[in-house]
Amino acid sequence: MIGVQQQPKVKEEVKHFFDTIFPPLDEKYIEIRCLPSKHQRFFETKDDAIDDALSIENENVYFGVNPRVRHSGKSDDAPLVYNIIADLDFKDYPQNVRDQQLEEFPLKPTAIVHSGGGYQVYWSLKEPMDADEAKSLMKRLHQHLNGDSVSDSARILRVPGTFNYKYSPSPPVRIISLEENRYTPLDFDSVLPRPEEPARRDSASKFDHGNGPEPSKSDYLIVPENEGRNNFLTSIKGSLSAKGLREELIDDIAHLINEHKETPFEAPLSRAEVNSTTTYGPGGWDGYEEWTKKIAQRSQGPEGPLYMSWDLYQGPSNNWLEATNLLGLSDPGPTKWVVQDLFPSKLPFGYYGPSGSIKTYLTIHLALCLLDPDTEDYFGFKIPTLQSILFIDYELDRDTILRRVHKVLQGMGKSPSSLGGFLYYNGKKAPSRDKSLLGALQICKEKSIEMAMIDSFGFAMGGDQESQNAVMEFQRKLEVFNNEGIELFMTDHPPRPIKGEKIKDKDVFGSVYKRAWMRGLIQIRRTEESKGKDYADIVVDAKKVSEGREQPEFTIRAEFDNEQNIVTFNRLSLDDIPEEPSNAETMIFQAYQDLKEATVNQVFDYVNRDSPQDPILKRKTIQNETANLRKAEKIKQVGKEGKAPTYSPAKVPDKGPEEYIEDPRDSGTLHQNENQKDHNRGKDICLDVDCSNYSQWADEPCPICREAMAADDW
Repeated sequence: MIGVQQQPKVKEEVKHFFDTIFPPLDEKYIEIRCLPSKHQRFFETKDDAIDDALSIENENVYFGVNPRVRHSGKSDDAPLVYNIIADLDFKDYPQNVRDQQLEEFPLKPTAIVHSGGGYQVYWSLKEPMDADEAKSLMKRLHQHLNGDSVSDSARILRVPGTFNYKYSPSPPVRIISLEENRYTPLDFDSVLPRPEEPARRDSASKFDHGNGPEPSKSDYLIVPENEGRNNFLTSIKGSLSAKGLREELIDDIAHLINEHKETPFEAPLSRAEVNSTTTYGPGGWDGYEEWTKKIAQRSQGPEGPLYMSWDLYQGPSNNWLEATNLLGLSDPGPTKWVVQDLFPSKLPFGYYGPSGSIKTYLTIHLALCLLDPDTEDYFGFKIPTLQSILFIDYELDRDTILRRVHKVLQGMGKSPSSLGGFLYYNGKKAPSRDKSLLGALQICKEKSIEMAMIDSFGFAMGGDQESQNAVMEFQRKLEVFNNEGIELFMTDHPPRPIKGEKIKDKDVFGSVYKRAWMRGLIQIRRTEESKGKDYADIVVDAKKVSEGREQPEFTIRAEFDNEQNIVTFNRLSLDDIPEEPSNAETMIFQAYQDLKEATVNQVFDYVNRDSPQDPILKRKTIQNETANLRKAEKIKQVGKEGKAPTYSPAKVPDKGPEEYIEDPRDSGTLHQNENQKDHNRGKDICLDVDCSNYSQWADEPCPICREAMAADDW
């Protein structure tokens, strides 16, 4: 049996289906995924995606319900939701029941697809939704319709016109109905039941919140009426909740137990029933907060309470409901700065830059300058002297940071005893990211820390950094440090540039709210010329400064002396700054770094992968720049593929365990073997593999091709 229904009518129906549920792609991609092979492909046009899906044989073929912003199928790659979906299996409810459910639901579906084992239902939106907001809405829909959980934005569903190989014989996946209906989130919000906050059960009245017995977490668990057989799952979920697990994760675990553990149940419960076995009362989460407050009170000590949850933390004086008449206050004076005209005091600030821009070294250097009473400026910008800084590490480890601290100290000519306290905290060791931040906050309060440095925002947050809600929730937690009077510095990363973009034009990765929140934001980038050298020239570009103060970019040089085990930092004058290489050279060198080993043709395909019909760089340009990179000893030939030489970024000779570079792809040079150079002398050589004068050690075009190049015929 072939894997698809290839009649022209089927293709026409699938195209109508894709045109209905997908918006114009606008540099987004449709993902096609096959199971069990797990092959993934991404297409810029709907027609190409359909042709590919309908050509696959003997596999279950799926597509990404929401367009991807890059060639990947994770939730981060689908930040917007264009369709509210439901997966209604016939296993728990027969087809006639599902038909009745959809008939009675007030919002008529845009599309219904029969998957062979149930209905996959689509309600297209008039405007796309944020993935987190859509997830909450779809959970309510799934619970209302007793459907499977398909609320993540990266969800894949079956392609109509293919076959479902879960069954034998394999039924076709077919479109049942297709309409032009479009909805808004408000349409769903108005017809879906809201998550109920159940009334407190009678037994809860035995608690006296004044002087009575202390409640346990299970006293706030509610077992729905007539659900006695669910006590087993209720007990499991209560235990997991007491350990601080998220509600979503608890539901998933309970669902797995329900399906796989032998229980006295007549049959496994539906997903919706599992999700409803446990809720919190009284008053929703109020009971849980009351319980956590009692636990927090028990941990009261001379250093203050150990904060058990972010919901309990309300600031140093619980004054979050206080409003102040600004017209009744005197002028507070000029703005205070941690670094004059770059980093404002009591507001979040920091660096962001790509891998290899020595962000961690620069962060350490800034910290030690602030802790040094003899250092009055930071590359010409006035700084105060701090007594204590906490470095919160989410990327490396203590010994790696310690080595770098000693190198920078040696370069400054300082001993540790002459500076204030520089404390280290490994955020990766905490059981969760939330607890790592709470632990860092507690340390700051106990040790009277003046500034916390987080390396880095992305690793500390985790999750979907393109989600507005997720980013703002994490920022709310970080703001606690500023609320406690602690300066907050962070490092972050930009996205990789594409389609000829320059790294200097890139913002911080993720939601625009990351940039909007920062009040002192500096991009740092390493110059191409300094990559692979024993120094790093770093361009410091102030992208955003409080009060709109603009600063021209400047360059600092970090020199690494591995023999002396020191790193020194100096600001370069304009005369000392080398010219930046051409953008073409930058893109081509980056391609060799990404591919590890490649021919000129493979680099051509890679650089132009997003626009093969309209190449960004011509093959001739890539050949010429490849020759320049070889002469500059930034790449070297490592082999051949057919007649074509393959190149890789050059590597630094082994200098032992102490490496100054942060990213091995930014490593230095390895000189070409002199015998290879001798092999070239006196020969007519050419980079063009089709030329009769081609040599595997070619460094330049042959005289014939050079003439053709001059005439622009090559």
